[in-house]
Amino acid sequence: MLTQLALLYGLVRGAPVGHRMSSSPEAEKTLFHLLAEQEWDFLKMGAHPISLKWLFQQEEIMEPLLNQILNFCRLYSTNKIQINFHASEIQIMDIHMIAELVVSGDNCMTLLLVSLLKQVYGDSREDDVISVVNVIAGILDIRPEASNEFCLQGICDALQNVYSTTNSSSQIFKIFSLLVFKILSSANHRTISEDGEWFAVTMKVLHSLCQECASILVK
Repeated sequence: MLTQLALLYGLVRGAPVGHRMSSSPEAEKTLFHLLAEQEWDFLKMGAHPISLKWLFQQEEIMEPLLNQILNFCRLYSTNKIQINFHASEIQIMDIHMIAELVVSGDNCMTLLLVSLLKQVYGDSREDDVISVVNVIAGILDIRPEASNEFCLQGICDALQNVYSTTNSSSQIFKIFSLLVFKILSSANHRTISEDGEWFAVTMKVLHSLCQECASILVK
């Protein structure tokens, strides 16, 4: 019921100005408190894109939204979330909906994904790291221009963390290197050039690839 309430409220609040109903700040504060304290899950329930967009614009519920996105990443990586196309505008959240939220640039989705990537890598949760990277890569496959949004939200910092340590597995290095190439091949050159950290990341990726090739040749 809490999930239904959140999605319905998001639809009402996110509607065009002429169609909005009056709202109570106290009621909204109570709803946000419930979302932060209670279990809810919008991955199993159809939602209108307007509702999801409004929810991902609310900084007050960033933490519970972070948990929702982590659950999505885990399910996506185990192929439990299928691409859903429906005749109606109500649909289960899938990778296409997330990609659209990222490229719109007027919500917290991109920031949440970058923050989540930093968090799970910092906690050495390799399975979750792979899950989050898979989702980001999936978004870039659908909307390559999303690279610019990820760059603006500091994904380079998250990538730097990987190449600045020596305790990452070869699998982690591989998926992060592929992600770097995806971003470099699709991001605006100005976006890349304005962030000096990208040169360092690129050099480290090339260095790791050279080492990998050398080890293969030795074998």
